[in-house]
Amino acid sequence: MITLSKTFNLESGKKDTRFEEIRKLYTEVLPLQPGYISSNLILNEQETEVTAVANWENQDKLVALQDLDLFKDLQIG
Repeated sequence: MITLSKTFNLESGKKDTRFEEIRKLYTEVLPLQPGYISSNLILNEQETEVTAVANWENQDKLVALQDLDLFKDLQIG
Protein backbone atom coordinates (compact mmCIF):
# COMPACT_ATOMS: atom_id res chain seq x y z
CA MET A 1 0.00 0.00 0.00
CA ILE A 2 1.13 3.55 -0.73
CA THR A 3 -0.30 6.77 0.72
CA LEU A 4 -0.58 10.13 -1.03
CA SER A 5 -0.97 13.20 1.18
CA LYS A 6 -1.63 16.56 -0.50
CA THR A 7 -2.51 19.90 1.10
CA PHE A 8 -4.62 22.32 -0.95
CA ASN A 9 -4.99 26.03 -0.17
CA LEU A 10 -8.54 27.36 -0.03
CA GLU A 11 -8.41 30.97 -1.22
CA SER A 12 -10.76 33.46 0.34
CA GLY A 13 -13.74 34.05 -1.94
CA LYS A 14 -13.21 30.76 -3.79
CA LYS A 15 -12.91 28.34 -0.89
CA ASP A 16 -16.39 26.80 -1.17
CA THR A 17 -15.96 26.09 -4.88
CA ARG A 18 -12.42 24.78 -4.45
CA PHE A 19 -13.38 22.58 -1.49
CA GLU A 20 -16.26 21.13 -3.52
CA GLU A 21 -13.88 20.32 -6.42
CA ILE A 22 -11.51 18.56 -4.03
CA ARG A 23 -14.36 16.73 -2.28
CA LYS A 24 -15.73 15.54 -5.63
CA LEU A 25 -12.33 14.26 -6.74
CA TYR A 26 -11.65 12.36 -3.52
CA THR A 27 -15.16 10.97 -2.94
CA GLU A 28 -16.59 10.46 -6.44
CA VAL A 29 -13.73 10.18 -8.95
CA LEU A 30 -10.86 8.47 -7.14
CA PRO A 31 -12.95 5.58 -5.77
CA LEU A 32 -13.61 4.55 -9.39
CA GLN A 33 -9.89 4.35 -10.23
CA PRO A 34 -8.03 1.03 -10.32
CA GLY A 35 -6.01 0.41 -7.17
CA TYR A 36 -7.87 2.92 -4.98
CA ILE A 37 -8.31 1.81 -1.36
CA SER A 38 -9.56 4.80 0.66
CA SER A 39 -9.29 8.55 1.25
CA ASN A 40 -9.97 11.21 3.86
CA LEU A 41 -10.25 14.99 3.75
CA ILE A 42 -9.05 17.03 6.72
CA LEU A 43 -10.08 20.70 6.91
CA ASN A 44 -7.97 22.91 9.14
CA GLU A 45 -9.60 24.95 11.90
CA GLN A 46 -9.33 28.24 9.98
CA GLU A 47 -10.84 26.58 6.88
CA THR A 48 -7.94 27.87 4.76
CA GLU A 49 -6.44 24.48 3.89
CA VAL A 50 -7.65 20.96 3.28
CA THR A 51 -5.35 17.97 3.43
CA ALA A 52 -6.34 14.99 1.34
CA VAL A 53 -4.97 11.57 2.22
CA ALA A 54 -5.52 8.70 -0.22
CA ASN A 55 -4.37 5.09 -0.05
CA TRP A 56 -3.50 3.06 -3.14
CA GLU A 57 -2.59 -0.58 -3.75
CA ASN A 58 0.81 0.28 -5.22
CA GLN A 59 2.97 2.96 -6.85
CA ASP A 60 1.87 2.07 -10.40
CA LYS A 61 -1.79 2.70 -9.57
CA LEU A 62 -0.93 6.02 -7.94
CA VAL A 63 1.08 7.20 -10.95
CA ALA A 64 -1.98 6.66 -13.19
CA LEU A 65 -3.90 9.13 -11.01
CA GLN A 66 -1.66 11.97 -12.13
CA ASP A 67 -3.01 11.61 -15.68
CA LEU A 68 -6.58 12.51 -14.64
CA ASP A 69 -7.56 15.97 -15.92
CA LEU A 70 -9.44 16.86 -12.73
CA PHE A 71 -6.38 16.03 -10.61
CA LYS A 72 -4.15 18.12 -12.91
CA ASP A 73 -6.56 21.07 -12.68
CA LEU A 74 -6.48 20.99 -8.87
CA GLN A 75 -2.67 20.96 -8.83
CA ILE A 76 -2.54 24.22 -10.76
CA GLY A 77 -5.66 25.98 -9.49
